[in-house]
Amino acid sequence: MTKRLLISFIFIVIILSAAWWFSPEQVIKRHNISLFEVLTIDLGKPPTTRSLAVYSLHPYLAPEVEITTPTPEEANGKFAREELESAFSSICQHALQCQFSELQFVDVKIVGTRATVLLTLQAKVEFPEMRIADGPYRVKLEWIRGEGSWLLERAEGLPLQIGTH
Repeated sequence: MTKRLLISFIFIVIILSAAWWFSPEQVIKRHNISLFEVLTIDLGKPPTTRSLAVYSLHPYLAPEVEITTPTPEEANGKFAREELESAFSSICQHALQCQFSELQFVDVKIVGTRATVLLTLQAKVEFPEMRIADGPYRVKLEWIRGEGSWLLERAEGLPLQIGTH
C-alpha cells in the first residue's frame, strides 16, 4: 500500500513538473534566456569565431524587427532580419564587451500567437570609442509564434533607474 502511494505521488510530481516545464509561459521565458545567451559574446574567442554567433541569432528573429533604444540613435527603427544579422556580426567583431546577465522576469503575457515579455537585466555593451550600455535595463520584447518557434518582432530597452522597477 505504501509503495503504491509513493509511486502515485512520484508520478503526480512528474506530471505536474512536465506541465509546468512545457507551459507557454515557461517556454517563452526559456526562449528569452536563450536569446540573451546568444547576444552575450564570448570575448575569449577570436572575432571571426565570434561572428559565427550570427547563425545562432537567425532563428529568433522575425523577418522584420522594430527596435527602440536610447543609444545609439542609429539602432532605432524597423530592420530586416538580414540587417540585424549583419549588425550583430559587426558587434561580434568589434565589441570590447557585450554581456547580458541577471535576467529577471517582471511580466509574461501570451495571447494566442503573440507574447509580450517584460524583464530587467544587467547590460554591458562597449566598443573602443563608446559605451552603449552599462547597468540595469528594463526590456520589453514582443514575440509572434512562427512555424515551430517564437520570433522577435519588437524590442525596447531603457536604462533602469536604481530603486525602480
